[in-house]
Amino acid sequence: TTKSQIVFLDHLAATCNVIGSARAANVLPGDANYSNYREANRALWQQAILPLAGKILEALAEGLRPHFGRGGFDGLVMGLDLNAIPALSEDRERLWARVSVADFLDPAEKRAMLGLS
Repeated sequence: TTKSQIVFLDHLAATCNVIGSARAANVLPGDANYSNYREANRALWQQAILPLAGKILEALAEGLRPHFGRGGFDGLVMGLDLNAIPALSEDRERLWARVSVADFLDPAEKRAMLGLS
């Protein structure tokens, strides 16, 4: 067993622990808690993948800030394009529909609610 194999196995074990702690198995398609694949897939994204991805991107941005701070990236933030995730498209469509008819919001508030500013 080489050192790189040991490191790989350590990373694999850590990944399994993270997935287990996120309870990803509870939202996998076929679970009795969800009536169809679409609901299970959306729940998997919302309850397991997005929170974990958020933590990873936050840590990555934190690690990169010192290297880019002098170039004006002191407020470096990394995020996901939620519009590009098919499993969440219905939720985004409903949000866009609600925000577009909200006459009491100005355009800047609407953009903020949609994550565009």
